[in-house]
Amino acid sequence: MSKKQIILAIILISSVYAFEGISSELILNQDGTLVFPISQKMSDGTQCQYYVRPVIDYCSNIITETANQAVKCGNREIGQNYFADGDDYTGNFLIGEKNINLSFSIPNLGSVFNGQKILCFGFKYDGQQNAFTQLYHQVPKQQIFMSLPFQPSSNEIKGTIDIGDADISKTKNNVYPISLKSSGEAGYYSAYSNKDVQYGDYTLFSPRVVFVNVNSPFFLFSQFQIQDLLKAFTQQGIKYNYQPNKNHFISVPSIENLKNLEINVVSSSSQPFKITILPSQYTAQLNNGEYQVLIGLATYMGSMTLSNRVFETYYIGFDFSTKQILIAEKVNEQLQQQY
Repeated sequence: MSKKQIILAIILISSVYAFEGISSELILNQDGTLVFPISQKMSDGTQCQYYVRPVIDYCSNIITETANQAVKCGNREIGQNYFADGDDYTGNFLIGEKNINLSFSIPNLGSVFNGQKILCFGFKYDGQQNAFTQLYHQVPKQQIFMSLPFQPSSNEIKGTIDIGDADISKTKNNVYPISLKSSGEAGYYSAYSNKDVQYGDYTLFSPRVVFVNVNSPFFLFSQFQIQDLLKAFTQQGIKYNYQPNKNHFISVPSIENLKNLEINVVSSSSQPFKITILPSQYTAQLNNGEYQVLIGLATYMGSMTLSNRVFETYYIGFDFSTKQILIAEKVNEQLQQQY
């Protein structure tokens, strides 16, 4: 196929799968959490701006902190909410370039949600304010996708969140993300592991279930996986500092000889899908010049959790209607693999 034919094919694919969702900037905070802006326009023309976290597990829409702020910004009270332990409000919000009517809760001081700002894309429980159910007729699909820049050079790290559809211009070869086979864990988006986790040429203990934590840079491994990884470091001759009593803190003097992590998961068609995590993604440099290995302990032995660092190299989404994780490789950003 000639270069001209390839360009025409890409244009044709893009026109067939035109993005029809809502897109907004996604900001990575220094504490590792992700937020994106939503706003309201008041009657005098001024705006109320909020930065909310996308949450995909136990959650409810929590946007303003006080009732006075909610009313001042044009929202109205519509009743009580026992799930969030507070009162419900409704109003119109601008997300990206689209005006959306959203309901949300203002939790009481004793609520587990007090002090948070959340747009909830998790599973639906009775009484829960959930963005997916309120966007049902305004976007083509009940999906969200997230993307972050690879190895950003600035302190202000901005990616994108796409709500309601996948933007395939972000994926390698413009493919729509594939669905992963859900393990059926109650209340969580999850995927079955193919029981194949590798650190370079070393085989690590493999879990049954894989989760994604969109608001943490830490990967979570079982105790067996952590011990296998440390054994691999020893066999490589890599010196490390391991402090199990301090949240299983691990640090290494350099990432030069670290290997890629490879996690194989199962697609909905029962085919394996390999997720590759680079050393630069599972480490962070400390003030003393050493590197912390961003791996903590999973509470459930048969599981592991991917952190939001995977959004640098994979375009990952969550489908509310099927309860599945969706994934595709991102377009090539001149990644430098280490072996």
